[in-house]
Amino acid sequence: MSTLTPNKLASRGPADELLDPERRKIIAQLSAYIEHVKLPSTGWALLWFTDLAILRKYLKTCEESEAGPMDVALKFTQSECLKYIIMSWKDRPRDSLTTEEGAEEPDIEESPKKRQRTSGTASRVPTLAGNTRPAAVGPQETTKQPAGRGESANELISKWKEQVLGPSGTETCSNLICMSNLAHKLWETARFALNPLAISEDQKVLKVKFYWMPINKLSDAMSSREVPRPFPDGSLSSIKVEGKLNAKLFNINTEKALRSGDVLTFKTDDPVGHPLPSMELLNMQWALHRVLALSGAADATDEELDPADPDALQVEATDEDNEEED
Repeated sequence: MSTLTPNKLASRGPADELLDPERRKIIAQLSAYIEHVKLPSTGWALLWFTDLAILRKYLKTCEESEAGPMDVALKFTQSECLKYIIMSWKDRPRDSLTTEEGAEEPDIEESPKKRQRTSGTASRVPTLAGNTRPAAVGPQETTKQPAGRGESANELISKWKEQVLGPSGTETCSNLICMSNLAHKLWETARFALNPLAISEDQKVLKVKFYWMPINKLSDAMSSREVPRPFPDGSLSSIKVEGKLNAKLFNINTEKALRSGDVLTFKTDDPVGHPLPSMELLNMQWALHRVLALSGAADATDEELDPADPDALQVEATDEDNEEED
């Protein structure tokens, strides 16, 4: 019988990084350097999930350069860049936020989706949090590795890019998971996340840990020194209406509701023709879902993510008025 190979990136919980004493100390120091500036919640979430090697680099920049604090602050306060990153992760390009008119929402009683993409980023591969530019948007494009990133982080990003920007693109079996319509909706809004734990040597068995994600609100003014609250453990849902759980997922074999921390098993009899989901892409989606949930961007409307420019609207109205006067 094939043994399971554990995922080196698997952690005990969905927010273990946020509890790291060194991370908390560095972020507190960075916050002091940038004078506790207010951050959009997207920038705040990216700050807290930034690779530790990059945080150390930012702190060194602040200590050694007079312009360092301003440079670091800009990385987490540039709204347009942050929106672009989040929209890419949500598979919602900035220039096509609106959905097709007349498109109907799938009924949850319909048959399950054939396969849901593991990576909701399509052909965009995000670099680690803290880099305020989106990565390549196509196979022909490349991105410069941010200075200060650790060797392990560079290796991780290279694996992600190889999976997404490879010759087969994203429409491959290893980038797909079978989900019911309800689970699909909860997945694409980061209501839950899957932490890949281990895959068997024969690539026939994959184990992941299921977690309901917290629901936060998108904000334009988060204190840079605010510490994230712990992600809830043992939850039966992340959605409540009038204090009652409103959406659950069930294990049809046990007829029990899925709870945060439950281990799910994926199996295949044909790892070549019908491979299991890619561990690399599951790792990437694990990171993205947690940032989306912490930032509140998962539930943000198009208008909240990309609000209309009031000045532009005023100019447009003025131009129309001028035409009428002519």
